[in-house]
Amino acid sequence: MKRDGEVPSEGRAARRSRLIARPTLPPGPLRALKTMIYETYVDAGAPTLDALATAIASDDDLTASPSRDTIQRIIGEPAVPAKQADAVAVVTVLTRMAGADGQQAGHEVAALWRQIQLAEPLGRPVREINAYDLEVHREITWHNVTGLTSYIRRNHDLELQRLMTEAAGGTSHLVMLVGSSSSGKTRACYEAVKALPDAWRLWHPIDPGRPQAALAHLRNVGPKTVVWLNEAHHYLLHPDHGEQIAASLRTLLTDATRGPILVLGTIWPGPGYFDELLTTPPLASSEHDALTASTHQSKNPDPRGQARYLLAGRILHVPTAFTPREVEMSSRSRDPRLAAAAHSAKDGMVTQYLAAGFDLVAAYTTALPGQKALLNAAIDARRLGHPPSLPHSFLAAAAEGYLTDTEWDLLEDDWLEQALTRLTRPMKGARGLLHRNKRPRGGAAPAGRPPEPTYLIADFLVDYFRTVRRAQPVPDLFWQAAMEHSHGEAARALASAAASRGLVQAACRLWARAGDFVKVANALADAGRLEEALPWYERAQRSGDEEAARIAVQRLIRAGQLDETAQWLMRTPARARPQAMRHTAEVMAQEGHLGEAMAWFEAAARAGDDSSLLAAAKALADGGCLTQALPWFDQAASAGNEDALAEAAEYLLDAGRIDEALSLGMRAEREGNGLASRAIKQELIADRREDALTWHERAHNRGSEALFAAGWRLEGAVAWLEAGDGASPHSERASGPTVPLGEVSAWAARREKRATDSLLAEARRVAAIGYLAEALALAAQAADEGETGALAWAAQHLADRGSWEEAFSWCQRAVAAGSELAAHLAVVSLQELGRHSEAGQLERYGWSPQGGVATAWKLDAVE
Repeated sequence: MKRDGEVPSEGRAARRSRLIARPTLPPGPLRALKTMIYETYVDAGAPTLDALATAIASDDDLTASPSRDTIQRIIGEPAVPAKQADAVAVVTVLTRMAGADGQQAGHEVAALWRQIQLAEPLGRPVREINAYDLEVHREITWHNVTGLTSYIRRNHDLELQRLMTEAAGGTSHLVMLVGSSSSGKTRACYEAVKALPDAWRLWHPIDPGRPQAALAHLRNVGPKTVVWLNEAHHYLLHPDHGEQIAASLRTLLTDATRGPILVLGTIWPGPGYFDELLTTPPLASSEHDALTASTHQSKNPDPRGQARYLLAGRILHVPTAFTPREVEMSSRSRDPRLAAAAHSAKDGMVTQYLAAGFDLVAAYTTALPGQKALLNAAIDARRLGHPPSLPHSFLAAAAEGYLTDTEWDLLEDDWLEQALTRLTRPMKGARGLLHRNKRPRGGAAPAGRPPEPTYLIADFLVDYFRTVRRAQPVPDLFWQAAMEHSHGEAARALASAAASRGLVQAACRLWARAGDFVKVANALADAGRLEEALPWYERAQRSGDEEAARIAVQRLIRAGQLDETAQWLMRTPARARPQAMRHTAEVMAQEGHLGEAMAWFEAAARAGDDSSLLAAAKALADGGCLTQALPWFDQAASAGNEDALAEAAEYLLDAGRIDEALSLGMRAEREGNGLASRAIKQELIADRREDALTWHERAHNRGSEALFAAGWRLEGAVAWLEAGDGASPHSERASGPTVPLGEVSAWAARREKRATDSLLAEARRVAAIGYLAEALALAAQAADEGETGALAWAAQHLADRGSWEEAFSWCQRAVAAGSELAAHLAVVSLQELGRHSEAGQLERYGWSPQGGVATAWKLDAVE
């Protein structure tokens, strides 16, 4: 018998034919509501709209009676139901039809509907966005004209316009604009966003902090939203959250239920910014670097992998300067500021001029000694890696190093306050040379003692003088101020800058302030002061650095102090001890202590580290004990290491033991180990092409995919080598895109032109024809213009000629500019000059900030 509200049963095929399509929505309360409605509709047997409308109308307990069209929208469309009562009525009746509690379901729908009404979508409508809220530079005031200047569209604007059109049409995009400071990146994004339809919103994640806001809310971004990532390094290069943010953005862009989405980002080029996002960690250039890189990569082999995938194919470069045609267009503008910039800006730097760049430079040039000292201290701090916020105490102490004795004596007692008052004054509607950081608007002042004031220096000023100051030494008082007033990220960055200049003492003290105790220890060990380094490794281990003990063991082994390794190994965590034993054995083997190494390999294997078996085999083979190594290879293969047999085959082939290698290859094939193809590849190298091709044929006949691929590569490699024209007969199967030869040549020509245009390139050419004095003059000029590599080149060139005294002098200048190569060459120069005591002193204690050899110093690990 049919219950009240039930509709007559009908066939499954009939119900399926009229099933309303399920709406697709991003995560959130609306999706929860729509999912509940639709699933209830399906559970009720997908009744017809007419039947459902009739059932609702006949229920006197319901306060609404929606029409069949309204019911269809409630079930099948992604929009929020206009009336709460309509949604409650539909779900109540559908739930009863499904045999469940309709009243309870109605309460749940009502609660979800209220939650949706209270929810505020991320961002603001694009029509309400103010350019300055998006961090567009405030431009200069000229002839009483204020606000944004007229805009000249350039080539990158055309590409942005295309992306806006596609986004408005439903396609999600990310584009990262890369350009130098004040080149117009942010303004270009703002102009592009203005073309989006009114339904679009813009969200700028900045509160409570940029990375924190992005992490907390990216999952809530809905369709037709612009995610504004101005100064994207704050997000993607954050040491703790950068990769999480990149991964969340990748998910957002590929989630069809949340599109269309538009992500707009801007970033500076160069090291520490854009370059950092696209490059893997560099190869180690020293023992210290190798140990540090090994430790880091074991934890995270590709620390920017998510960001690189996110940005691949999504980069838009913004030129630093206007083209002559763009300058001409600007000069005809009705906006007097744009026209003045076109006439006055140097080298097409129109946007920088508009951002008050040249007014800043003029103010710097005419600044009083105290003011200029503060600016120089700030410029040097930023170019050496200090974060943007510069503490008052640090600036005040560092600035004293940029004053002469006479200037210092003539300063008034309140010179610092006067200088800061003058430098922080706005300039023509823009920030001054320095700008004091303020708390965010709307935020409460911190309780208790107010924080120390911090200052920002104008970006353009740093960029403009970065090159000018690059070859100039940094005063001693700057480093003293850094050691007294820096901590955390600032101390860490300045420590790296000090280390690159041979200032070992300053670097160690700054690393200690930052808590990077292993770096302190490594620096001391690199200087031949291992006994002083060991307490720092111990301090690092006590502070929670699990790699400290392992690195200390490696240092001890390289110093020949094998007896001390066991006690340090016992300091490693128990779970990591087997791997530490293996690493210890590998280092011992590399240092020629093969007997001791084998004992540690055996201990590591007994402790459960199966990788030690293959490592031991390779150590024996590399040490000339191939026959003794073969049982170890066999044990490694038995333990499941698929590389073992192929590695053994390669060693046998190198030793000319071809038949034994073939035997291993056949064994691997019988055991289904596809890596035997590596042994077959070596057959070709061993001039056994006929055997290799036979194996290829056997693999083809047997359908062995791995061996067939290996055979194809061998055959193709032979044909390519024999053809000698660079064209592979199987190029259509080759992985990766091919680059037309003409494009490669054009790129190489451009690169060569840039190289030959430099002063250093000219110095090289002049030196090559024998004019040494002229070449050195050109090198000095190149260094003055920011090409600091010219200093190290001159030092090396003089050393190659045996002019060691002059080479040492140039090394001093190069080291002050941050050349690690010159720091090593200086030691060699002193040794060649017979000044062995000074050479030893320099090697152990580094340089002084004054440019001489540092006196002996000691750093206590309990400081």
